[in-house]
Amino acid sequence: MTKVLVVLQKKADMPRDEFRRYWREVHGPIGARMPGVRKYVQNHVLADGAPFDGVAEMWFDSPETMRGAFTSEAAQEAARDAANFLGGTQVIVVEEVEMV
Repeated sequence: MTKVLVVLQKKADMPRDEFRRYWREVHGPIGARMPGVRKYVQNHVLADGAPFDGVAEMWFDSPETMRGAFTSEAAQEAARDAANFLGGTQVIVVEEVEMV
């Protein structure tokens, strides 16, 4: 299983509640339309002063499936939409090894 982690920082002038609402209600459904996504989870940071505001997790059956998803029209739409609520991101591709 191939997994993508995206660490998100909200726009500096965007209130936390608005960031969470926008990510969940507007941006999230765009990401959910990416072909081949097996599972998509948003993790909203609770702590004040954290260096980031959320972590998205997306699971794919293979690296090839992931590459197809990230070259899709939905991925291009998500990239365009990111400017509406994000100040920065970091993308990490991992192989998930389930322990429990």
